[in-house]
Amino acid sequence: SAIIEKIFNEPHSNKIRLGDIGSYIRGLTYSNDDVVEQDGVFVMRSNNIINGSSLDYQHNIVSVNKQILTEQQLQDGDIIICMANGSSSLVGKSSFYDGNCSIPITVGAFCGIYRSKEPIVKWLFQTSKYRRYIGNSLQGGNGAIANLNGDDILRMSFSIPDAPAKDNGVKLLTSLDTLLESNLLLYGLYTKQKKYLLRQMFI
Repeated sequence: SAIIEKIFNEPHSNKIRLGDIGSYIRGLTYSNDDVVEQDGVFVMRSNNIINGSSLDYQHNIVSVNKQILTEQQLQDGDIIICMANGSSSLVGKSSFYDGNCSIPITVGAFCGIYRSKEPIVKWLFQTSKYRRYIGNSLQGGNGAIANLNGDDILRMSFSIPDAPAKDNGVKLLTSLDTLLESNLLLYGLYTKQKKYLLRQMFI
């Protein structure tokens, strides 16, 4: 987080606007009648969004039998955003999709997809400036559902370093993410080993 703030929150002469480098896609509207046990399209909801991390498409899955638009199917690198929620603190939280789900996958109506070819956007959604944008854009109140719209996302602009510094920053952050994922995997394996050894001790 400190590296992200150092790279992207300091003033730079270069600016990018999310609407100029990507697009926003609305989530899928479906009813309870569309929900199926299997052989459907996975629909990601707010509880699948792990803020600042990869999308969780292994747990709390809703599967629906409904046709989705080609653009609504998640692609590697997409940013998934919670656009509306009864709790305003959850609105704006975002995850990135790693492209590894073998089943067609999209997002529900209360979520949205930001799609860009620029790898830098993954990190922009983790800056304090992004969170400030969300706070300023939130609508609702007095019991209403707090919500964003696509234009709130597309009008966001960020100052970024020049190309060499930007590319080096992205490489560094990508390496750190890989290291974190490896250590989390290792942690999971050690935890399983510990549980196994404890069971053997107290048989």
